[in-house]
Amino acid sequence: AAAVFIPGGGWTYYLIAWAFAALVLIPWSIMDLVRIHRDTWPDMELPVEHHESNRH
Repeated sequence: AAAVFIPGGGWTYYLIAWAFAALVLIPWSIMDLVRIHRDTWPDMELPVEHHESNRH
């Protein structure tokens, strides 16, 4: 839908938009990965449910 508003061939505008998105998203993603790595992730115990088998 946004391509309708891009003038001419638009390749330059597409490349600028992709570069801008990459400049924002890549460092943001790296910062999130570093933050996630530094966080403590304790193990969680799940209760085991025992089911009776119906043997006929």
